[in-house]
Amino acid sequence: MKKPKIETIKEALILWGWKEDRYGHMQKTAQSGTPYRVKVQAISLRLEKRIGSDRFKVSNAYLKDVIVDDGKVQIGKVVIGDKP
Repeated sequence: MKKPKIETIKEALILWGWKEDRYGHMQKTAQSGTPYRVKVQAISLRLEKRIGSDRFKVSNAYLKDVIVDDGKVQIGKVVIGDKP
């Protein structure tokens, strides 16, 4: 499988309500009020959860391991887009 381009990943996340911040990372606040961020790096992605002023890693993956299929993005074991 060919690694997805960062633009393809961002487009899929935008479909699920994520927004790009000024640094190029994707952010979304869950219905529970918890803010999440997908930190976009040159060769990897990291899904982070914010608690207070700290961020904690939820999942991470190299771009070659990220799967974009049918509008869903899989970063490690976490699938974004399972539930709208």
